[in-house]
Amino acid sequence: MTMWANRSIEERALLNPAFCASLIWHFAATGEVAGNRPLTLAEAFLVLPIILPKYSREALPRTYRTSLATWIDENPSFQATLAVRARAMVPYTKEALIFGGTRQFIQVSIEAVSANANWKRQTGRASRQSSPETQACLKKAAFLGNWFLETGASNTVLALLGVRP
Repeated sequence: MTMWANRSIEERALLNPAFCASLIWHFAATGEVAGNRPLTLAEAFLVLPIILPKYSREALPRTYRTSLATWIDENPSFQATLAVRARAMVPYTKEALIFGGTRQFIQVSIEAVSANANWKRQTGRASRQSSPETQACLKKAAFLGNWFLETGASNTVLALLGVRP
């Protein structure tokens, strides 16, 4: 991982730990609905590589009722490139999880990643004041959490996406 001062302006903006932690918070907040299984740590490592690239984010379906299996079948290049993107994003995801965890923004355990509900008002306000691109990223992160939950068990999600922890 490059020292913060040595990172490019683009890297500092796009891969800012606070922004990345916010994406993970929105992803994990969908798991807080009663009756849902928690979103796993392994699934959290897919948020950044799926949401940050615009082409990837925009390729996602409009509704989480679209089957992940069917969508993957219709978008084979997505699955083919995801493992490489996910591996490249591991250091930034770890940095975001540490940043969010130390500030009690998100809780991380071996089993799950969860959003601290006490931050809901602040995240909503920050989202409304953000650029349209940032809002799209946050909405798609929440969508991704819902979609993974609708798909079923974490192992099923990971297998369909062709990745493993």
